[in-house]
Formats: sequence, structure tokens, C-alpha cells
Amino acid sequence: MRVEYFFLSQYVSAVDAPFRHVIHGRGEHTLSALSEHLDRLTSDPERFDDQLFRRQLALFTWTLQGAANAMSAHLWNAEEQEAVSMETRLTGAAANQSLFRAGTQM
Repeated sequence: MRVEYFFLSQYVSAVDAPFRHVIHGRGEHTLSALSEHLDRLTSDPERFDDQLFRRQLALFTWTLQGAANAMSAHLWNAEEQEAVSMETRLTGAAANQSLFRAGTQM
């Protein structure tokens, strides 16, 4: 599925972070790194870097937004295909019904 591609962070280098996946990957761009950094706010406030946190949150949000947009486009296309398929079936059923009526009137 194309959505999985968008969970690879586009904001870090593949050379520097070969596991770019924001959920299963490793590095400062991942959800776990963001969560660990947020935990520092309560456990060790002196080590909390607000600029780093803002960057991590922004990069994760943009990555998640790209995945959501890809998913909505995929669902939209699926709905369009279903509508076309339903229209085709209804048109075919109407044609079959008119053929049946024509055959019974003979």
C-alpha cells in the first residue's frame, strides 16, 4: 500500500538514518524519540530542549499529515471506483430488464 511509504520520514537523510520509518525506525525523527524527549519535560526539565522538541514535533506532524493525505486519496479513489462499478451494475440491470420485457412482449 502506498500509505506505508509516507511513514518513511522525508525530512531525514536515508544515508544518516537508514531506518526512516517514524514508528518502527530509529533516530531523532521517530515517535519514540519524540515521546522520550517529552518525558524529559517532567523527569529532567534541565535536559529538555524546546527547539529540538519543536523540530521533532513538526517533522512527525508533517510526516503523519502526508500519510493521512495519501490514505484519504486512496479512500477517495476506492469510493469513486465503487460508484462507477455500482453505476455499471445498475445500467446493466436496467438493460437486462428492458431486454426481458421486450422478450416477453413478443
